[in-house]
Amino acid sequence: MTTRSALFSLLQACSLVAIAVGVLYAEPVNHHGSMVDSESSYQICLSCHDGVVAPNISPCLAQVCMLKSDHSVDKPYPPPAKMREFAAAAAAEAAGVKFVGGKIDCISCHDLKNTDQYHLRIEDIRSSLCLACHLK
Repeated sequence: MTTRSALFSLLQACSLVAIAVGVLYAEPVNHHGSMVDSESSYQICLSCHDGVVAPNISPCLAQVCMLKSDHSVDKPYPPPAKMREFAAAAAAEAAGVKFVGGKIDCISCHDLKNTDQYHLRIEDIRSSLCLACHLK
């Protein structure tokens, strides 16, 4: 077993144990053949989505997620220097976005319980996913 796969197995086991004892209130989901915590953080996502274990999601590597432009992950929402350009966190959450500890994460836009191809939290018709946070 490689170090990477051993680390992923450990992280996956910790997530499932935490769920079992009620520390987290997420549910395990089958994600392309692996049981994962539906509320996994970007570290868990990238432990597989690195191009070795699962398809590379290089747009999200190095804490930068890009959907046609740079999109930070593990950063406070809204960005302190750009607060006027973003919806309030409560409004974004009401639209379906999920923040982790007040920060943007993979699960801010992606819901592993959604079995559609990109697992989006909000169907992105006319940029509705983007416009849940970005005012323009």
